[in-house]
Amino acid sequence: MSRAGKFWGIMALCWGMVFGQTQPAGFGSGNFATGSDPSALGNTPGLLMDLDRTVSTKDPSTWRWLRYSVIRAEYGGYTLQGQQGTQAGDQLRMLQFILPVKQKFAFGLGISPYLDQGYDYISDPYYLTSLGDSLQTWGYTVSSGGLSEAYLALGAGWGSHLDWGILYSRFFGSRRVENALNLNANNYVQWMRDEYSGSRFQVFLTVKDLSIRKRPAWVQTSLSLPLAAVSSRNSIYQLFQDANQSGINDDFYDLYDFPTPTGILPPRKQTYHSLHAPVSFNLAIGLRSSKSSQWMSQVGFWQETASRSDRLSPLSSPVQQNWNGALHWMHYPKEFSKGWESRLRYSVGT
Repeated sequence: MSRAGKFWGIMALCWGMVFGQTQPAGFGSGNFATGSDPSALGNTPGLLMDLDRTVSTKDPSTWRWLRYSVIRAEYGGYTLQGQQGTQAGDQLRMLQFILPVKQKFAFGLGISPYLDQGYDYISDPYYLTSLGDSLQTWGYTVSSGGLSEAYLALGAGWGSHLDWGILYSRFFGSRRVENALNLNANNYVQWMRDEYSGSRFQVFLTVKDLSIRKRPAWVQTSLSLPLAAVSSRNSIYQLFQDANQSGINDDFYDLYDFPTPTGILPPRKQTYHSLHAPVSFNLAIGLRSSKSSQWMSQVGFWQETASRSDRLSPLSSPVQQNWNGALHWMHYPKEFSKGWESRLRYSVGT
C-alpha cells in the first residue's frame, strides 16, 4: 500500500474508534438496527461491499454476480450496566439466504432484529413518613422483546453495467413490560404487552464500469419507503399484589395474590397507529485501489414520518431525522484459497 493509503487507513481507523456511534446507540436501547451496539464498528455500513469486491449482502442489486449460494447467520450478546439500570441481551442477529441464478438474477430472504426494547430500570430506595409510620418504597421496570424484520428480495439487471433490486420487508414482534412498586416489602405488579405489525418497500440501483483516475469505480443508491406504518395492539393488565413473591399472578401458595387469577379483570386493549414509518435514501461510491482492496464511501438521509414514534423508545425525545456518512477501506481474501492467511479480511472505517 502506498504511503498515502496507509495514512488515510490509519485516519479512518482512529475516526471510527472515536465517532463510531451516537450516544443513544452506545446505550443500546430504543434505537434501530443500524449501529445498534459497539460491534457495529467492525461491519461495513449500509450499501458497501462486504461479501466480496462486487457484492453487498445488504444490496440485492449486487447479488446476481455471486457464483455460489450464500447462507449467513450471526448470533451475539452484550451487557451494559449503569447506576440505575442494566441492558443485556443475546439473540440471533441475522439469518440470510441468497440464491443467484446464472448471474442473471438472484433471490434472497432473511430475518433480523430491528429494534431492541430490552432493558431493566431499578430505582433507589425512598423513605417517607406517614401518620407516624416510616415507609420504604422502591420500584423497577423490566422490558423485553422488540421489533424484528423479515424480507424477500429480488435482484436483476440490464447488461453488465446497470443492476437493480427490490426488497419487501414485514415488521413483526412484541414487547412485554413489567412495572412493580415495592412498599414495605409488599410488591405490586402490573404487566403490559405490545404486538407490532407493519411493512416497507426498498429499491436499489448500482451503476458499474465507471472510472476515476483510470481506476475502476461504481455508484450505488437505495430508497426506502413505508407501505404500512408500524402499529401496535396494546394490552394493559390489572395491577395486583404479589403476596407470595412468585413474580406471577397465582394462588398456588399459602399467601394468595390479590386479586386472584379468577378475580382479576380482563386487560384493557387499545390500538396505536403510526409508530414507525421511516423514509431513507443512501448514496455510495466505490473505488478500486488494488486487485484485492478498495475504498468505499456512503452518505445517507433518514427521517421518521410517524406521529407516535415516542411509544417505541424509552428516550424522552427520540430521533426524528439524521444524516449519516461512512468511509471504509477493505482488503478481501482470495476466493477459494487454501491457506488460512490468505482467507483473512481486513477492514477499517467509520
